[in-house]
Amino acid sequence: MARNGRLWRGRGALRAFHRAEDGALAVWSIFMFLMMLMVAALGVDLMLAETRRAQLQSTLDRAVLAAADLDQEQDPEAVVRSYLARAGLEDSLEGVEVTEGLNFRNVEVALRMQQRAILLDLVGQETLTIGAHSVAEEVIPNTEISLVLDISGSMRFHDSMGDLKPAARDFVRTVLRGDAARTTSINVVPYAGQTNPGPVMFDYLEGQRFMTEGGDHFPAWGQDISNVVVYFDVPDHEGDDEGEGDYGYYAVKIDGFPGEGGGEHISNDLDDFFASAVAYLREADDNLTEDTSVVGASIKGGQQDTAFYRYQGDTNGPEPDSGPTVNTGPDPEKVVSYDAFHDNRPAVEESGVLVDWGSCLEIETHDFDETGLLPYGRQQVPEFMYWPIAANVMDWGWCPEDDTRIQYAQNDVAALETFIEDIRMHDGTGTHYAMKWALSLLDPETQPAFRHLNEAGQVPDDFATRPAPWNADGWTKVIVLMTDGRITEQVRPVDPMDPENATVALRDRDNDARIDITSEGTNIRSFYEQCDLAKARGVTVYTISFNVDGDGARQMRNCASSAAHYFDVEGVEISSAFSAIARQINQLRLIE
Repeated sequence: MARNGRLWRGRGALRAFHRAEDGALAVWSIFMFLMMLMVAALGVDLMLAETRRAQLQSTLDRAVLAAADLDQEQDPEAVVRSYLARAGLEDSLEGVEVTEGLNFRNVEVALRMQQRAILLDLVGQETLTIGAHSVAEEVIPNTEISLVLDISGSMRFHDSMGDLKPAARDFVRTVLRGDAARTTSINVVPYAGQTNPGPVMFDYLEGQRFMTEGGDHFPAWGQDISNVVVYFDVPDHEGDDEGEGDYGYYAVKIDGFPGEGGGEHISNDLDDFFASAVAYLREADDNLTEDTSVVGASIKGGQQDTAFYRYQGDTNGPEPDSGPTVNTGPDPEKVVSYDAFHDNRPAVEESGVLVDWGSCLEIETHDFDETGLLPYGRQQVPEFMYWPIAANVMDWGWCPEDDTRIQYAQNDVAALETFIEDIRMHDGTGTHYAMKWALSLLDPETQPAFRHLNEAGQVPDDFATRPAPWNADGWTKVIVLMTDGRITEQVRPVDPMDPENATVALRDRDNDARIDITSEGTNIRSFYEQCDLAKARGVTVYTISFNVDGDGARQMRNCASSAAHYFDVEGVEISSAFSAIARQINQLRLIE
């Protein structure tokens, strides 16, 4: 019994111990509290650490962006250290790595610091490690830009030209700022009814001056010229050339040409100075009014036979024509001296003589299927006025004058600003022609032409090998196109030599005086072809509708690379459009 009693008492004690859980719960509760405290401490300290890391990252990003800016001239590492010192972080700098070249600067910086733990210190963790890493790069890609500017007559309304010029100048300054000028070239492509590539490109493409062979009316005289007689068609004048036939022409002689070595002889090729001669004679002789047209000229000199050469209606170039060879004016010796002409001759572009002084080339519809330059041997576009114009603010021609020709691959800010400021408006709106030229000047197949332009002094040496291949690494090609109106039809005078081309609007003349060569619809399709080809070749196309709605705005919107590349602006808003485009072309960006 005793043994059984002890056994019973032992079992009871075990049962009592089993039931007594107070001590175990206390231990467990303490353990869980400590774990929760550690988690809370970790959370608080990590939150504080992340807040501090964000502050470090923000400071570091500002530092590397400033250091990577190509316009700042300080040592990039010094710029980083200056930023960090002001923030009390210079001791945390682990390293600065700078990589730079002709058109880029890359700055990479790492920070590392220890932040004292607040709550985790209670459990033995005294500090937390915080790091920040940032890379900034300013890249100025090798950039080719075609800046296409509408200079049509409608730009005179709402002072549109007055708003355009400062906006375009600001664009040039922005994209060519600092080191960008070494790697960025701009083709400025002004356009009205047509686009003038200039006489150098005209000759390179073997352009054909209309109604002539090779653009010559007169031969190069083999001996010293003695005199030149210029013949005019004066209304109601009855001339008498004493047996040579009554031509009814009015003539004025330029006499006293110097012999070889006798002063500054202009040239022995009358083509070189005929326009100035005609302009001078009009000023010197009251009988020569705006109604008088130039018929031709005769040349005398040396042992060569005096010969007459037609100007108006010339069909055989520098070959002699049937016509007078003596002065047939009412005063047979109506003469001006060579010296007087030489000293007072007007500039060609001010002469008012039609035929040879514009350098626009005809572009055919199938040319818009390709991106390159025009084929050789295209005809010259005649000089003519289509719309009645405001002569005080614009010039009359459908083809812009040669001083408003394309500027090729330029990076001289001052020269470009001057060119833009001096632009005068012209007649018509041939946006598709301008787009054709703009894209062809980005086509790598145009390189031989650029080398030729370089040799002629119209492209800087640094850009003589442009354009670069399509989609070349490190290269960007851009077209920036603005217009204030819709694309118009293309018309021409039937007679490119008609003197009325310069004085009477073609649309106001008889229908048999003009011909429509392409319709508005055809020209719009040609325009879209070039837009699509540009985008397919990797060219970024920005377009600006300026004070325009309806069809003109829709054409620009459809041409742009995307909706983000299209700008619809009015008035001075055009400055913000050009500024936004410039920033996108030449941007500073974080790459990590």
